[in-house]
Amino acid sequence: MKKIFLISLMLVVANILVIAQDTTNITDPYRITKFKPRFDPTPWDSIATVAYTRHQKEVDSIQIHEVQQRIEAGLKDVENTKRLFVDRCNIKSLPASITQLINLEEIIVNKCPELDLNILLNQLSALPKLKYLELNAGRYTQLPDQIGALQNLESLNLKNNKFQSLPKSLTSLKKLNSINLANNPYLSESEIIDKTKDIQQLQNLNLSYCQIFDLGNSFNELQQLKNLDISYNNITALPINFKEFSNLESINLCSNKSMNLPQVLTVLATCPKLKSLDLSYNRFNSLPEEIILIKTLEEIVLTGNDILELPAKFGDLVNLKKLEYNVVDGAMKVRMLEVPASFKKLINLEYLSLTGHALSKTSILFKEKPQLKYVDLSFNVIDEISDDIATCTQLTYLDLGKNNIHEIPIAIGSLQELSVLNLDGNYFNKADKKIKTIPDELYNLKKLVRLSLNDNVIVDISEKISNLKELQNLQLRDNLIAVLPAGICNLKDLTVLNVKANELTALPKNLAKLSKLEELNVSYNTKLDFNKEVLTIGQIKSLKKLDISYNNIQSLKEQQLKDYLPGCEIYNKNLKEVKPSPLGNGDNR
Repeated sequence: MKKIFLISLMLVVANILVIAQDTTNITDPYRITKFKPRFDPTPWDSIATVAYTRHQKEVDSIQIHEVQQRIEAGLKDVENTKRLFVDRCNIKSLPASITQLINLEEIIVNKCPELDLNILLNQLSALPKLKYLELNAGRYTQLPDQIGALQNLESLNLKNNKFQSLPKSLTSLKKLNSINLANNPYLSESEIIDKTKDIQQLQNLNLSYCQIFDLGNSFNELQQLKNLDISYNNITALPINFKEFSNLESINLCSNKSMNLPQVLTVLATCPKLKSLDLSYNRFNSLPEEIILIKTLEEIVLTGNDILELPAKFGDLVNLKKLEYNVVDGAMKVRMLEVPASFKKLINLEYLSLTGHALSKTSILFKEKPQLKYVDLSFNVIDEISDDIATCTQLTYLDLGKNNIHEIPIAIGSLQELSVLNLDGNYFNKADKKIKTIPDELYNLKKLVRLSLNDNVIVDISEKISNLKELQNLQLRDNLIAVLPAGICNLKDLTVLNVKANELTALPKNLAKLSKLEELNVSYNTKLDFNKEVLTIGQIKSLKKLDISYNNIQSLKEQQLKDYLPGCEIYNKNLKEVKPSPLGNGDNR
């Protein structure tokens, strides 16, 4: 989605985009909020920019012309044209030829308030494969009955509008399983319930930002729901008959700051299939013991609260797979010092994120957690990595950055599935709270894709780094490394290498063997002799970004690099030109 450009007059941007291939979303399998649009729209190139001062009819005619061009392009490959994106248009209808794009599965209409929905829905009724329809931010107030003609529709996204009512014809959509009504504050709870209760396949309902204060006792008529998002409302309590939601698996209660949490948890405990609970950004100062009543719970998000400690019996949630409680405000004083002893019972945990607290010990976090795959304990005060981490053999992501860790245990070698490892030091710590050496066992993590060891006091990198055949991103900023091993040149998949602020005296001569290297940062390495290194770096033809700042490089050497690497962005801050002294005594200033 291109920006609206301002020169001297406002310009109206019209974007109609047809994508000639279907796309697959990569989603976080641990994401607590289950409701999302079927596809994530991707904004591509703008196709028309029209002066605001033109007569409206002229504007519309130009936009229609551009829309027609895009649709005609799609008609050249009808079989693979599956998505249409209409953005910020003033037109009242789409060209009639849209009905010929019979393989369209998704249509997104964004900020098109002049569009006549009656005409649009009549056109869309001719598209037999349409599964997803989004009408976002159009200030629409009425949804026509023609919506009922879209018999294959699976997901309807009406977010950010001013709808006051919904048509009864929604009930005729036999395949409709998801409705997003987020930020439609003029829709009453009774209207929503009345028009959606008979949609038999409805599983996902988003009512966030709808200014809901009370769900009412009739809300239980939506018993078919599996995923409910009522975040960013003003809900204080849940109706007692919530227990009749026998299929409910996920509920998002983020930012309902007046909630009676004990009452809410007690009610939710009556939902027999509830697995996911989002209580983030409510500024709760405690998590009541009632949480352990929800025995089926597998995922819980507590980020954005002021909870000092988890309940003593928190470990009784033995089915828990995901726990996320991050401190998002660096100035917050409320931080956990430890987790309860019962934490050891959470043997099914797969995802653990507790960033920004004051945790110092890791043994209880890792012990007997064989299912752990994702761990983020960054920005704590951890001083030692427990050997119990060796039991977490399924770990693929481990972030222990910004702690007080001074040693990497040999047990790290047991994490053979690890693809991301972050052991960045705390920049402000003294040397005794930073990592000095890398054990050989780390070089056996052959599935590592990203390794980050920034802000430590590491002196030496072993030749065994060549064992990390899949490594793509290597971060070694702000250490004490004088020599990079020749073995680093064997990392054929390496795309990013950051050795900023070290003690490098020379670069490996065969660095050009890194044929996929796109980003190289050698700034703040003042001992490098760029009379020699210009040739070494200049041979890395794959480079797209190069930072040589603060190395006192003369403009001549910088220009040589630009000549060697014409397609590379070169950063050279603090460039110092060599100028003859006005005194003529050879004193260059």
